Amino acid sequence: MRSGSILVVDDYRPNQQVAVMHLTAAGFAVDLAKNGRAAVEAFARSHYDLIFMDILMPVLNGYEATAKIRQIEDVRRCRQRTPIIALTANALNGDEQKCLDAGMNGYLIKPVSRLQLIETADNWMGLKCGHSLLKDPTPMPTTGDADAGVIDTATAIEEFGDAAAVRTIAGRLIENIGRQLRIIRQSIAAGDRQGLCREAHAIKGGAATIEAAVLSASADRLENLSLHGSMAELEAATGDLENQYRRFRSFISQWAGES
Repeated sequence: MRSGSILVVDDYRPNQQVAVMHLTAAGFAVDLAKNGRAAVEAFARSHYDLIFMDILMPVLNGYEATAKIRQIEDVRRCRQRTPIIALTANALNGDEQKCLDAGMNGYLIKPVSRLQLIETADNWMGLKCGHSLLKDPTPMPTTGDADAGVIDTATAIEEFGDAAAVRTIAGRLIENIGRQLRIIRQSIAAGDRQGLCREAHAIKGGAATIEAAVLSASADRLENLSLHGSMAELEAATGDLENQYRRFRSFISQWAGES
């Protein structure tokens, strides 16, 4: 039987819910922090055996939060440091070194599967300080075939245990994306490209987690255009994302047996 305490740091609620579902089912005690500052405050109050740290977050990002956590450990003169594993939707050259420089022990690429999350927790739970960086389980792809169906229900059921759990996660994702699409439209109108990028990035990861590859790919295209795309390109990409969202919402409604 597994035991141990884990802090999950992520600002996107569907990602939080998935991580808690998987880790608590495996036997771990899990706390949540919705941003980097909340993570530092939680660490100052409590002991954790492992931290999963998202990178892109408001208030304090994952790198900044990790640096502050390491400072707390230095003040406490901890002989054993808590392993911190970054969670990122991107795997760019230099990211691994950037994680190390910030005091992290490694990183996983989103979407992180149930087995990947649990295996990583098992691998790191007893490795506190005095150990070199260990290789994480092989990262899984972040997107699927753009010609695939709205959602790979078979893989999603295998990942989350049953259809009811998939419908629950999908329902929460639909609620979040509906709100995020409104923010995206407001960001375009206000010329807030950073805000646009942030919301598209979150949708991409949430959709990929539930095996909605086409929706995830559409959000990825908008994210890639967000900082330097023309207004026409942003409008077209946002329209496509809204269409894919409606397709996903309609499919889940029918699959759940709702009218």
